[in-house]
Amino acid sequence: MVQFFKAKPRSKHSPRRKTRGAKRVAINKEKAPSQNRLPQNQTQNQSQNQSIQSATLPSSDAQPSERSQASSNQVFKDVHVDTMDHHGQALVLSTRPITIVAGALANETVTMQMQSFGKNVQHAKVISIQQASEQRVKPFCDVYESCGGCQLQTLSAEHGLYYKEDSLKRFLYKMAGVSEQAWQAPILSTIDYSQQRQAMGYRRKVRLAIDARDKQNIKMGYRKAQSNQVVDIENCPVLHHDLQRVLTLLLPALRALPFVQKLGHLELTRSLDGVIVLINMAKSVLATDLLPLQALAERLQIRIMCRYKHKLITDYGEQSASLAISDYQDVKLNIAPEHFIQVNASVNTLMLTQVIEWFDDIQGALIHDFFCGMGNFTVALAKHHRAIVGYEVSESMVAQARSNAAINSAAHAQFKQANLSDKIALDALDIKSTDAVLLDPARDGAQALCEKLNHSQVGRIVYVSCNPDTLARDLKILKQSYTVKYIKALDMFPFTQHLETMALLERS
Repeated sequence: MVQFFKAKPRSKHSPRRKTRGAKRVAINKEKAPSQNRLPQNQTQNQSQNQSIQSATLPSSDAQPSERSQASSNQVFKDVHVDTMDHHGQALVLSTRPITIVAGALANETVTMQMQSFGKNVQHAKVISIQQASEQRVKPFCDVYESCGGCQLQTLSAEHGLYYKEDSLKRFLYKMAGVSEQAWQAPILSTIDYSQQRQAMGYRRKVRLAIDARDKQNIKMGYRKAQSNQVVDIENCPVLHHDLQRVLTLLLPALRALPFVQKLGHLELTRSLDGVIVLINMAKSVLATDLLPLQALAERLQIRIMCRYKHKLITDYGEQSASLAISDYQDVKLNIAPEHFIQVNASVNTLMLTQVIEWFDDIQGALIHDFFCGMGNFTVALAKHHRAIVGYEVSESMVAQARSNAAINSAAHAQFKQANLSDKIALDALDIKSTDAVLLDPARDGAQALCEKLNHSQVGRIVYVSCNPDTLARDLKILKQSYTVKYIKALDMFPFTQHLETMALLERS
């Protein structure tokens, strides 16, 4: 019998029209557990826990040090995992508080080891699996157990998306009242969604950490899960094949550099016509010492740029790769290697197409593009609309956006520098009822802007989100005056716990 401590009463848990060219994944809903009813053996687990009043784990009223001594690393067998949340995390709902179990899948029976405790949630990790999900597959990456990325490799991309999207639907219904009828088919990556996983490379940009403190054990790769330790890699299956090819040859060459201990971190980008490697130096280095990088750039046919304290100090192989991308028709955007771009080019293309379709019937309206960055949405929309203005807090990004509009014959697009969380800046915005709004904020969302929009008379809003939690908060604000007409998931990061969303809202 599994025993858990009885904590204080917990609060309730909360942890595109069809796009042209988008493929729709055929989800086998018979295999995926229904999230609208409890698994059969959950009732049994609940009755067991209700009968346990003197548990082996101490009460949540205990002091942290006492709880740690008595409960940390404690192991429990035959634990039924009930479901997965909108972050792709496995949940045991029969404990109080609920337990997030790293490494588990829905509908599995596992042995778990407790890791940490909180008022509303506790954390554990899988030690062994007694009954595995029928959908569990072998991870495709050699460093899956230690790397901090691609947490859902134990599911095909198809089933991983199903669980994330299904949980997201329930979460947004609960938190913001988004109806089931508003949901459209998700936008998919150009990868193999089956269990065969023949093609998985979708990322065109990646950042790698370097730990060269020990010359005999130089590590280049990703951060370990919940740690600053670097997981050494030789390659990464989710990178675009051009980046995979370069990475296999690049990392051994960098490890052999005499000044390797002066390297900070790497950023690799697949541009319009080649691969760009940005090396951020942690310490100063003579220009003559960097000459081996020139030979490396020539040998690998790549562009290698080096920066120190945010200043460019070398740029080798300019002819091998231009600083530009093109994701929508003939629109070309110049980029800087350190600037944000959407890492999944195919999803970005379909997302741009959907946004343009959602604004297609409002010709003549002024479109406000908030958090416009380098003009990803603004310049594409300017191909179809004569009145559009983009807003961005970063002055360098505003300058980049203006340049991108100019080279794409879209000089009518305007750009303004604005802090969209500042009340004075928001009060200065002139948004009319005949206008339309697009917002694509960072993970913090756009609470202050949504409060402003909620009191405006603007008729249409398109919200693109990379964080379900802040999306739910902002939609809850907007629901006072707006209704979600269409909403869809964006599988920007397959095999990970992340799921992005785009929604069309119209004034009620």
